[in-house]
Amino acid sequence: MSYELLVSWMLIIIVGNALPGADFFCITSVSLRSRKLGLFCAAGLQTGVLCHSLIACFGTIAIAKYNHTAFEVIQLIGSAYLLYLAYLILSSAYARNTELKRLYLQAQTTGQDLKQIDEDLKIQAAQSMSTFKAYRTGFFANILNPKCFIFMATVLPQFVDTNANLSIGMQMFILCVVNLILGIIHWTVLTYLVSYLAQKFSSASFRIKLEMIGGYCLLMIGLILLGTLAWQFYQQYF
Repeated sequence: MSYELLVSWMLIIIVGNALPGADFFCITSVSLRSRKLGLFCAAGLQTGVLCHSLIACFGTIAIAKYNHTAFEVIQLIGSAYLLYLAYLILSSAYARNTELKRLYLQAQTTGQDLKQIDEDLKIQAAQSMSTFKAYRTGFFANILNPKCFIFMATVLPQFVDTNANLSIGMQMFILCVVNLILGIIHWTVLTYLVSYLAQKFSSASFRIKLEMIGGYCLLMIGLILLGTLAWQFYQQYF
């Protein structure tokens, strides 16, 4: 494997991670609750990437080539999960927003400290999600993401040098490890950044609005994927 190929692969990964996608909005929404939950979500995301990497390395990417129906089912499940995830985020955010308005109104009547209300709601939001649920959310967000599957199945092999001294399997293993390491670094930095901003702008209303934005973005991504599948189905059978 040449140095140029490895550097090019690293640049592709860095740019790909920086582009907002389902994984970005997923981890942002979770990290707004707490830094710890964000890190577990990041671990789940990278576990999903690891699974796609193993699929690519062992050659079962043939699913996409030779069994188009099975691949369409994977895409359908992925888009449905994104819609479900968007529903969970938005329903939780709207419920907490309603509760927040009630508490603010009550505080104005009783003279209660609004900062204390914000702090209490922040603790409740963190406690409402377990670390396992955060991990599971990240894992399914990536393992059911058809774009992640397509990327690993089509882009990864382009960086394998068939004339190199290293075997193809070893080259793909190195590329997958680099992908995982860069992904862990990226999501960890993002988690700390989102957590810092959530503490800096500690208003519960601000955090809830950010969650709503993330939820609506996931909803749009899921609808676009579903619409694309519907259009492909229409062109294929009608």
